[in-house]
Amino acid sequence: MVLTPDLRHLRLARVSKLPRPGRSKNSRSSRGTQDPDHLGPLSRAYLFAMTNLPKLEKKQWKALFGLFSDAFRPIKPYRSQLDEGFLPELPVTTMPIFKVQIHFSYLMYLATYSTLLARLYLRFSIGMCKLTRTEPALLLHPLDFMSNQDDGDLASFPAMGLSLENKMKLMSIFFAQLLESFEPLTIGENVDSILKSQPLRDYRPLFSL
Repeated sequence: MVLTPDLRHLRLARVSKLPRPGRSKNSRSSRGTQDPDHLGPLSRAYLFAMTNLPKLEKKQWKALFGLFSDAFRPIKPYRSQLDEGFLPELPVTTMPIFKVQIHFSYLMYLATYSTLLARLYLRFSIGMCKLTRTEPALLLHPLDFMSNQDDGDLASFPAMGLSLENKMKLMSIFFAQLLESFEPLTIGENVDSILKSQPLRDYRPLFSL
């Protein structure tokens, strides 16, 4: 199990400080961390609606959270062939087969309606990962450890109405569930283990223009 920090939400919350997408040597902007799920475009639409981004900024971030086609990309690790060689890829894990998000921000959102529902959703997701032999790689958003009391500008984001105390309790519950079945590793440790234990499928990398 790999836990990866994701700063996209925090950056987008500061519209006046929104960075321009980075450029590669071939003048193509990488779409960044990709989640192979069906809900990415809906998440992008919701985020744009809640943050009132200018039209130009929306165009620059049109690939944020991926495209519908990303749902057909692998969940398990693979490697991308670049001009410089091969690059191991660790996709953010979404629920196997169903391809919907399972990382902590979504669990927090479910918990605003029912803590039991969030726990059952994670339990089912863990079961699907074990059934398909998928080791989860999950995102840690800064907002998972903040509330609207930390910054009122973030109040429109999902689950920001939860107190920091409640969020810490929920994170402890979610971590405990994951640790029952998986061992946390750094990205480097996970990549080393994968490269030693299994051949990686080659996959064509995608870039936005």
